[in-house]
Amino acid sequence: MLPERAGLTPSYEQKAFPSAGRLNQLRLVASRAGTDGSLTIHTDASIYLAEIEAQREVRHTIAPGRHVWLQVLRGSVSVNDIDLATSYGIAISDEAALAIHANEAAEVMLFDLV
Repeated sequence: MLPERAGLTPSYEQKAFPSAGRLNQLRLVASRAGTDGSLTIHTDASIYLAEIEAQREVRHTIAPGRHVWLQVLRGSVSVNDIDLATSYGIAISDEAALAIHANEAAEVMLFDLV
């Protein structure tokens, strides 16, 4: 991910996002506009975290022209019927949605990008 323009002053933010707010749902943790209490990033991306209980599923709609990178932080999931384990990642393009099914308790990070 690159900044939206050159010359931005480097900065950072730090914030805790409690488990309860991301249990079995994608919680927006970083976005261009700092939407819904997320951290502000200077690029056209939205970053989500989710903790998914075993045999539960979360879904994400992908707008036309956007792409997704999903990183499995722990556990194992199936993403649109593709199995992924801890430390695996998957790039998704030209899909309207994705279903993330936890084969066991899992934590994932999802990047929605242009």
